[in-house]
Amino acid sequence: MAGEVLKQRVFAPTCYAAVRNTNIVAICASEAGRFVAHVPIAWRSRAGKFELVILRSFLGDGRGHLPGMQTATTLLPVLARAYPFLHDPTRAPTPGQPKFIDPVIADEPDDLGAPITAMNGRLTPQAARCIALLDASAASFAETAVISQCIANADLLEPWALRFEAQGAPTIELKGLWIVKHGAIATGAFAPLMRAHGLAAADLVALHRVSLFRTGLLLARARGALGITADGATEAPNELATGPATSSGGGV
Repeated sequence: MAGEVLKQRVFAPTCYAAVRNTNIVAICASEAGRFVAHVPIAWRSRAGKFELVILRSFLGDGRGHLPGMQTATTLLPVLARAYPFLHDPTRAPTPGQPKFIDPVIADEPDDLGAPITAMNGRLTPQAARCIALLDASAASFAETAVISQCIANADLLEPWALRFEAQGAPTIELKGLWIVKHGAIATGAFAPLMRAHGLAAADLVALHRVSLFRTGLLLARARGALGITADGATEAPNELATGPATSSGGGV
């Protein structure tokens, strides 16, 4: 970070639309336990690589989230809490490596924000906290990437079919997410992974499987946001049902 970037002011994470609205956010294995009781944990495929993510909503426009998931700091993933600071997307994260900053404007600022550096050239407390979060989670993100890729390379993942239709309402569909194959655990196919990565891999797979039970609740929130009733009909008039649900491609 240098030059004009250092003149940017940073705000609390929830002041940014990307933090509040992004429906699919990458997480590291060490924080999976915080989300297992709230939202599904799955994998996303990008350019042949698999990253661990949470599904916060079926809708990519800020609707359909569970209460508190957009505003409670304890329910924000590390990458959201550190935003607008980011890991270098071109390499595996390591503590102390240079950080990126998203040159985005806070759409709902709650104060005047803080500069990145003070007059003496040192990081301000807010900027330092964000960077410390990224550094503290770097090792776990790197380990998570290795475990995730091992699971994928062992052909233990399958596409997660998420498509729901209701008469007169937009189709709810998400693509690009993967889950552990049904029955794969019972076959012993995970044994090599467990031998290589031990308890960390076992915990991750177990948390993933348990978290999938939260999918129905998220779907109900999405259907409610779109005005879809229990019998599949759409309440009218419904100004919310303006287009198909899509996964947010940008953001955190």
